[in-house]
Formats: sequence, structure tokens, C-alpha cells
Amino acid sequence: MPTSDVNPPAPTLARVTHRAWFGPALLAGLFIVVLGGLLMLMQRRALDSQRSDLVDNARAAQDAIARRLRANEHYLDLLAQDMARDALTEQLFERRVNSYLLDHPELVSIGFIDTEATIQWAAPRLNDEGDTLVGLRVTDPKPLRAARLAADARKPVYTEPFVTIRGDTAFEIYVPIYRQDSLVGTLAGTCSCERLLRHALTRETFAKHRVSLVGS
Repeated sequence: MPTSDVNPPAPTLARVTHRAWFGPALLAGLFIVVLGGLLMLMQRRALDSQRSDLVDNARAAQDAIARRLRANEHYLDLLAQDMARDALTEQLFERRVNSYLLDHPELVSIGFIDTEATIQWAAPRLNDEGDTLVGLRVTDPKPLRAARLAADARKPVYTEPFVTIRGDTAFEIYVPIYRQDSLVGTLAGTCSCERLLRHALTRETFAKHRVSLVGS
């Protein structure tokens, strides 16, 4: 057969262009896929880091509040022991409590309530309206129940949070006073939720997170 001298057709511009850009286009696509994966990984790590930071801050806040509450429980227990030994007069009670409240401003007041639910001693003596607390009888069933539970268990009992006359949220700590096996009464410490958070937590915690106090 005669040999053909016809050369194969020269590649067109379209074919040249297609072949020339195929490699870079593939590399660009792979780069975008890899970059997207890296961004997702970075975002996931950032979220994990934020979540871990939030958990650490929550634990630190919980520990700080618990330490503050334990300190107040300990003080009320020591006060109850001194009262059980008749080591306090009303005037000494007021001086000691007022001094303690200066260093622990989350506590609004501390009162001594006898077994008839009457406030015998209180520091400070006056409420926000300037009326004396001494001599008032506790009639609200919730604090009465907390006092009874504290007496039965012989350990501190907390009330549920409530709204005060001023509109603040607070709760009370009840610690029983026993002279040998005879119940003398209870000590009631009123604690402000807002003050507790403000003095137990750091400014950094408030700057980074919204903080609220909930029951456990």
C-alpha cells in the first residue's frame, strides 16, 4: 500500500488551551478542597477551645461561690457555738456580725431567731426602711420550714431564692443553735445573689460570659 504523507492535524487552540490548563485547574481545585478542610478543622478546634474555656470558667466560678458559702456556713456555725455557750451578749453579737459583714458584703444581715420564731437579735438591727428587725415574728412558711429542717438535721439549710422588698434576689442560710440537746433557736443569714456573684467571681469572668446563679 502506498504510504500516506498526510501529517496528523495540528492541535487546535482549544485543545492546546484545554491541555495547558488542566493541571493548574486540578491543583487549584485540590487546594480549595484542602483549604476548606483546614478552615473547618480550625473552626472546630476554635469551638472546642471555646467550649473547654467555658467549662473551665464555669468550674472556677462554681468553686469560688462554694468557697464563699462554706466560709459563711463556718462563721455562722462558730457564732452558734458561742451562743450555745452563752459567750455572747446582744451588743457583742452586733459588733462581731457587723464586722464580718464588712468583709463579706454578700451577706445582708444575720439574725438570731428563737424557738417561737421571733427575731431576738439582728445585725444590722434596722431594715432598709429604717424599722427594727428585733421583736418581729417570722410568719412566712418557707423560712420556718428551712429553720425546722436545719434543727432536725443539725446542719445548715438553704432556702430557695426569693425577691426582697427592694426587688433584689436573695436566699437565706439557717444554722441551728443547740445547748447540749436542747434547741435554743436558729441563726438566719440573708445572702444577696447579685453581691455573691460580684464578690466571688473575677472581672474577667463577667467580661467574657453572661453569669447567673441557679440552684443545684
